[in-house]
Parts: sequence; structure tokens; C-alpha cells
Amino acid sequence: MTHDELLASLTLPLDGSYYEQTQFKRTNALRAVVKRHYPFEFHLGDVISEIQCAECNKKYPCNTIIDIEKELK
Repeated sequence: MTHDELLASLTLPLDGSYYEQTQFKRTNALRAVVKRHYPFEFHLGDVISEIQCAECNKKYPCNTIIDIEKELK
């Protein structure tokens, strides 16, 4: 899934119950992590060498995004 699709999947409606409020906070925390691990084009001169994670500078999707997507399946 794309980065935007992953962010969209981490949206919960809040109905006011304690359980929903707790889930909402956890989901917001997870969204904050996903927002930091977004793809960007790493340029080496005039050539794009690869798409990297903006947070950990590893090939995108990085292990953080891979693990999050795996757990959401």
C-alpha cells in the first residue's frame, strides 16, 4: 500500500467510550510514526538513486513501515 493509504487506514472514529478513546490515542501515536517514515527521492547528482525513508535513510519501505503494514493485515 502507498504511504497515503497507510495513513488513511490509521483513522478511527471516536464515539466517546473509554475503549474508543484509548484506541484513538494509540492510533494517533502510530500515525505519528508513519508520518515520520515517508518516502523521498534520494538524488545522487542528476540521477535518482532510490526512494528512501525520510526518517531512517534506508530504502523505502523501511523496516518500520514493513512491520506496521504486516501487523495491520
